[in-house]
Amino acid sequence: MAGTSLACALVARGYRGDVTVVDAAAVPDTARTWCWWDVPGIAFRSAASYRWPAWRVAGAGRDVVRRSNRHAYLYLRGADFYAEAQRRLRGSNVRFARGERAIAFDERADRVDVRCASGRTFAGACAID
Repeated sequence: MAGTSLACALVARGYRGDVTVVDAAAVPDTARTWCWWDVPGIAFRSAASYRWPAWRVAGAGRDVVRRSNRHAYLYLRGADFYAEAQRRLRGSNVRFARGERAIAFDERADRVDVRCASGRTFAGACAID
């Protein structure tokens, strides 16, 4: 997810260069879910499946309920995240190297080489791990 999110953020900010996301997972984990507070700047708010304006915390003999329409709690399914990301990346120069596990980053004078367990190497101006 992190590489996909970063690629979406780069494209959203106007980056048009080549991006390769090296991902050890052969296929995206669409069974995952993510939850977070709805605060300004949330990139995938529109893909959230549920929105809870109230929540309850119980424990140690206490039961507390809080509410916030402005900062609700959001729930995002993995399948919805990846579908939205795919839509946002359509037509971009973002490519995915799925099933590749990065094992080393070799910094050169003019590039960074990302070596993978498979023996493949990807070169770029920078690498973000």
